Order: sequence, then C-alpha cells, then structure tokens
Amino acid sequence: HFEQRLKILMMKLQWDGITAELSQRCKVVCVACEEIMSSKGLALVLRQILVIGNIMNEGSKTGKQASGITLNSLLKLINTKGADKKTTVLDYVINLCFDKGQQSQLDFPNDFVHIENASRTPEKEIEKELKGLNNQVQSLKKEQERCSQEYDNF
Repeated sequence: HFEQRLKILMMKLQWDGITAELSQRCKVVCVACEEIMSSKGLALVLRQILVIGNIMNEGSKTGKQASGITLNSLLKLINTKGADKKTTVLDYVINLCFDKGQQSQLDFPNDFVHIENASRTPEKEIEKELKGLNNQVQSLKKEQERCSQEYDNF
C-alpha cells in the first residue's frame, strides 16, 4: 500500500506541470492550424491549383472535376513541368496570381507564425503522453476503488 500511495503522491505533485506543458504544446498546434485555415492567401493559391489541375485533367478517363487536392498532389507541383519544360505548375499558379493583381495575397507564409514550433511537436509523442496520463488516471481509479473496498470491509 505504501508504494501505491507514493506513486499517487508523485503523480499528484507532477500533474499540473505535465498537463500544463502538454496543454501548451497542443495549443501551439491548434493556433498553427487556425493560421492555416484562416489564410486567405493560401486559400487563393489552393483554389488556383485546383482550377489548373482540373484544366490539366480535362479529357482524362474519369472526366470528373476534382473538388479537392491531396497532399501528395501538392508535392508533385514542383516537379510537373509545362510545355516549355521549365515552368512548373506552381510557377504558373504564382504568375497567374501576379497577372490578376493578387501578389499581395502571396505573402501568406509570413502569417504562419506558429507553424515552425508546431512542426516540432510530434503527433505520436503527444498521443503517447496522453495515453500515459490516461493510464495513470485509470490506475488511480482502480486504487481508489480498492481502497474504498478495504475501508468498507472494516
């Protein structure tokens, strides 16, 4: 019983620090996600990419207009070249934004203040820490139930 009580006491003493740190790390990720989701410039570029992609895929077997873009296809933008074998799809999209007078919208990466910190927060690590906290809480509940039963038997 003494060992269990020491574990409980240690957990209680460390709880606030552990949860505060984990909460802060999650908050940074959430703020970074909000920056991305609210970016008008990024939305403009992605819309242009979708339009260009649908034009490029016109006449393909499926004949369907895409309604979204996969991350995998975004990675291919820098490698897919135009007829001149020099201009990439991304280059074309950027030039298109300039031609439409939307170059001020292309400054959106500067709005992503929290992305670098958020990218250093591994999802698996947060998940592991949350599972560890959950296991500790479950262990405490079991210990509480066991203690309650012991005291009820007195």
